[in-house]
Amino acid sequence: MKKFLGALATLLTPFATFAQITVSTGPNAGNILQTIGTLLGRIIPILITLGLVYFIWGMVNYIIAKDDTKKAAGRDVMLQGIIALFLMVSIFGVIRIVNNTFGIQQGGTLAPSQIPGVVL
Repeated sequence: MKKFLGALATLLTPFATFAQITVSTGPNAGNILQTIGTLLGRIIPILITLGLVYFIWGMVNYIIAKDDTKKAAGRDVMLQGIIALFLMVSIFGVIRIVNNTFGIQQGGTLAPSQIPGVVL
């Protein structure tokens, strides 16, 4: 009987290893990173919108300014807004390029064609 149970366990081991049971036992690194990614996905468009509003605010101040000091202040605000927009969009673009280059999908896994040694 012991030999039979041992043989049965040996035969069923691949099925046990391929079973994907997810039990949430509390916060772990995957859940925390997923939460951070979700928050960043919601915050980034808001930050880009705020940068655009800041740029437009500087443009309006530049247009309605009467003296040179207020025009210079408006020009500085526009420049800061453009720099902030450029940095936010370029970092977002670099992240997308890295994800596409290495085949990283939403779940943080590699696409099958990107796994070394896998021939499809």
